[in-house]
Parts: sequence; C-alpha cells; structure tokens
Amino acid sequence: MGVMLAALDVSGQVARLVDFGFLPGQPAYSLFSIDPSVGTYSPIVSAVTTSGMYGGGQALDSIGQRFFFLKPDTSELVTVNLQNQQITHVTVPICCAFLQYDIVSGRLLAFGSLPGQPGFSVFSISPTTGAYTPIVSAVTTSGMYGGGQALDPSGQRFFFLKPDTSELVTVDLQTHQVSSVTEPTCCGFLSFDFGTLPVAVPVGSPENMILLAVLLLTIGIVALRK
Repeated sequence: MGVMLAALDVSGQVARLVDFGFLPGQPAYSLFSIDPSVGTYSPIVSAVTTSGMYGGGQALDSIGQRFFFLKPDTSELVTVNLQNQQITHVTVPICCAFLQYDIVSGRLLAFGSLPGQPGFSVFSISPTTGAYTPIVSAVTTSGMYGGGQALDPSGQRFFFLKPDTSELVTVDLQTHQVSSVTEPTCCGFLSFDFGTLPVAVPVGSPENMILLAVLLLTIGIVALRK
C-alpha cells in the first residue's frame, strides 16, 4: 500500500494555483487561489492597485510567499506579501521586463533592457531597494512577448524564444554563455518541468531549512514505497 503525500509549499500550506486578476465586486486586481478541480476561488489579497499590466511582468516566490509585478507606467516593482497582506513599492531603472523567481539562489530575475546596454540583459532586482545586478548583458533578441521565457533554477539556465527566427535561446547564468537552436514553431509559451531531478537548496535561512525538510521527507516516503 502506497503512501500519498499532499504537495506542500514551504509555508506549510497545501500547494495552490495562484491567480492575479479581477474578482467580482472588487475595484482593482486581486490575488486569489483557484481550485483546479471545481473552479472555485479563495481571495488572498484584495484590491491591489495597478495599471498597464502585461504578460510576463509577474513572478511568484513560493518559498517566501511573495508575489511580484512591475508597474510600467511608474517604473515600480510591487511586492505583495501573501502571508501578512502587506504591499510595498520600489522604483526600478526599467519600465518593463519579464520576471522569473529563482528558488535556488533566492533572487528575483528580470529579462529586459538596462540603461546603457545595446540589447536585452538578464539581471537580478532587489525587492527591498530596487537596485539591479547584471548577470548576462547584451543578449540579442527581438519580438519578445509574455510567456516566451522560462527558468531552470537547478541548472541555472534561462530560456527564451525568438519568434522572428524560430530559435530557442539558452542563457547560462553561471558561465554567461548564450546558445541557440532552431525549433519548429515561431512562438509558444514556455514552462520548465523539474521532473524528479534533485534541486540544490542553499541552507541558512528558516525558509530554506523548511524546504530542505520537505525534500528530505519526500525522499523518505519514496524510499518506503519501494
């Protein structure tokens, strides 16, 4: 007889599908969870003021329970804490970019144009100060669109599609090498599947210790089933 373990996020809650959009009776955007089996929703944070939303300008930190989005009209990064419902704003040097949260390194990554750079760059943004740190600069691209990017946090690789040349581009965040291959479609929406590959987890903070405990528990349950 097998043992079933509900998928957990590191805050101790059952894993959930989080959405950011309009709810009935709310004057602004809300963060809420959706039950994929029945379609019901549960509000998390209501009436989040925003404007000029675009696809790809949002990211979720499932470990720290933070949701990020960019406000292009004011060049601000907004952080919504899903636990205490607090909302903070910091000014950033770009109006818009495509966001990804790296759960391994614990950093918010962005892909967009930086001041003084001829092409796109992959860089990290501090949610507390808005300061950025370049990782890979001057990445040649064109025709970018929301959903055409994905992050492999375990392998430290960033992917994006170039619709004009039907290429998949891989940016190695450790070696800074950029490679590309031809793919069969001009455009698509990317997601990275972790599968059963082990994920390196930096220890130290309470959040990372909890994540490590969850991973070890999962490994123990798998071993008992064999």
